[in-house]
Amino acid sequence: MRSDRLEELLYDSERTRVVRIRAEDGSWTVSKQPLGPGANERLHSELAALRRLVGVPGTPQLAGDADGALHLRDTPARTLAALPGPWTPDRLVDLAHRLALVLADVHRHGVIHRDVSPANVLVTETGEPTLIDFELAALTVQDHHSQVPEDGLAGTLPYLAPEQTGRTGRPVDHRADLYALGATLYELATGAPPFGRDREPLSLIHDHLARVPDPPAEVNPQVPAMLSQIIMQLLQK
Repeated sequence: MRSDRLEELLYDSERTRVVRIRAEDGSWTVSKQPLGPGANERLHSELAALRRLVGVPGTPQLAGDADGALHLRDTPARTLAALPGPWTPDRLVDLAHRLALVLADVHRHGVIHRDVSPANVLVTETGEPTLIDFELAALTVQDHHSQVPEDGLAGTLPYLAPEQTGRTGRPVDHRADLYALGATLYELATGAPPFGRDREPLSLIHDHLARVPDPPAEVNPQVPAMLSQIIMQLLQK
């Protein structure tokens, strides 16, 4: 990137545009602009969640909101999805501990993320995780029907809790995030989500509802037995 460049496009789709912007003092912020149908509602939903999380370590911190976009303080990091796996046991145990603490703090502040996945976790070079993208977040259990995408699924399918499929009739609360955390850690431990990722949506939904995945320690013998048990507990229906 040239030293005089003021903006860097990070992500662009029909729903969202994310740009890293350099200020005159040399600091960087990230601008996230929702696009398309429901953009204004998605913006206000995420803004409401982030306002509850001001000062919470491991969450995006607001630098302002204007022009139909969120402006966030930038942290040099990469997503878990961009990092190679499986992870070594020591790194995996350390990250699992740190990420669980972040998620517990988010829940203590009354926010349900609803889309925990490798693509929504940033990790710095020192191993500090940041949970990002609160666009689908709910502030209370009663809000679990809000901001459901057009395909009817709120979340990323390979990591989706059974109650988020809409097939159980059960409300979505903080336990859905714990299931998604388990699915995320499962992928870091084994190299793939519990039921794979490149499959028909209906097959994945069925698996989340009815199947129990093989324990991570059976898929990858290097995974510590205790960590494997914890991941399986997180993935309980």
